[in-house]
Amino acid sequence: MNYASQFWGPINQLANIYNNFINNVAYLERIFEMIDEPVEVQDAPGAAVLPEIRGDVEFHDVSFAYEKDILVLKHVNFHVKQGESVALVGHTGSGKTTIINLLSRFYNCTEGRVTIDGVDISGVTLASLRAQMGLMMQESFVFTGTVMDNLRYGIVLSVAVYHVFYQFNSVGVITNVLIPGIPALDAPLYVLYPWFMAALFMISGICARYSLEKQTGKQYLKGKVRRQLIPSIAIIFLIGWSTGWVTDQYANIFGGGQVPGFAKYLVWCMSGIGVLWFLHELLLCEVVLVLIRKLDKKDRLWQLGGKANFPVICLLVLGMWGSAYILNTPVIEVYRNGFYLFCFLAGYILFSHEQIQSLLAKWAPCMLAVSGVLAVVYTVHFWGQNYAALNNLKAPLTNLYAWFACLGVLGAGKRWLDQETAFTRYMAGRSFGIYVLHNPLLVLLAWAMDKLLHFPVWSMYLLLPALLSLLLPPLIALIKRIPVLRTLVLGEK
Repeated sequence: MNYASQFWGPINQLANIYNNFINNVAYLERIFEMIDEPVEVQDAPGAAVLPEIRGDVEFHDVSFAYEKDILVLKHVNFHVKQGESVALVGHTGSGKTTIINLLSRFYNCTEGRVTIDGVDISGVTLASLRAQMGLMMQESFVFTGTVMDNLRYGIVLSVAVYHVFYQFNSVGVITNVLIPGIPALDAPLYVLYPWFMAALFMISGICARYSLEKQTGKQYLKGKVRRQLIPSIAIIFLIGWSTGWVTDQYANIFGGGQVPGFAKYLVWCMSGIGVLWFLHELLLCEVVLVLIRKLDKKDRLWQLGGKANFPVICLLVLGMWGSAYILNTPVIEVYRNGFYLFCFLAGYILFSHEQIQSLLAKWAPCMLAVSGVLAVVYTVHFWGQNYAALNNLKAPLTNLYAWFACLGVLGAGKRWLDQETAFTRYMAGRSFGIYVLHNPLLVLLAWAMDKLLHFPVWSMYLLLPALLSLLLPPLIALIKRIPVLRTLVLGEK
């Protein structure tokens, strides 16, 4: 026993050191993200020091817009006298938090002015104002922070697991390595494919609502260009070509003909888009959303979404089913524009409401049970067929399963995933890197194991997930430390 403790003691200490290291790295990343945020509200030239506050607050014809021409406050006037206590009551999105933000000068008024003890706060220093205030915020978006991060990285991990089985599928779905797999192990593909990307678009829609409450549409899209568009193009030419090259090794794309090297490279790049289609589709959804907000300046669609009850939410499966028939691109069927736009807007309009999330959390066990039954029925019904074929994706059963699986996952996240550990903090900062890098690495590893090492296919099902979990973290860490690649591949400043 003593020898065993002497042996395992140092190993346990090393494991604890590693856990502490990961924990501290996650904290530092968030700290530096906050430091890098630009300061938008600053002291005016010649700003004065605000005298000691007595407590008389007045809003003089105040109007405010987060986004140009979309006013969230219109000609607000009220006077709170010294010593009075006032409660601002209203539905979500009515402007309660905005009033507090203006009083604290997190934003400046678009029109009008705010005075404290008769002094216009736009003319005083921020330090002298905020040093005399106490503020405890309540964030109304329940799917931000921990829950949202946990859901996102959980689905990204499921995407990575899916691609391990997908590379060896036996039902005719086009892959890169063209290695015949074990038919019985196609089951995870049927279980995951109908819903996991739909859920990811819904989560993106929820995030969009949160982001657009704090920035203009122009600022929002500018950030998406850096974080999504640039990586989705750069990765194709820097890394994605390698998966096209692997496909060429199996499928002999050029038929043995004499093709210039640069032309081959371009074809490999186009064949290596892989998982990056999600970023292209998501950017399209985000542009459409900004246009909708331009038209719906009073935010009526979002307010309408907050009135939905549980039967209405369930019946929206008909909307998902209908969307599966529209705006599908020919040939490249992965770009299901209507379907994914519906999922994204459902996240933005419907699932970003606190009361809707509470409903889903309440019904989460039931929805998970229903989706479990539907998963079995769907798998048995379509077994042996190409589950990614557009006709199968339009089927009522496919969309019924997809909708209730998404409801179950979102509800489970609200109910059980509001927890933070060193691991969840670590994963939250790397979900994007895992998503964009796992597939090229997976394809190269599968090719090497097949063509160079001649491993049997059954061993690849076991070894590939293990190798991905070992190699992806240091690869992402390396890219994060190279400034140009950090921007081009991960979309980070």
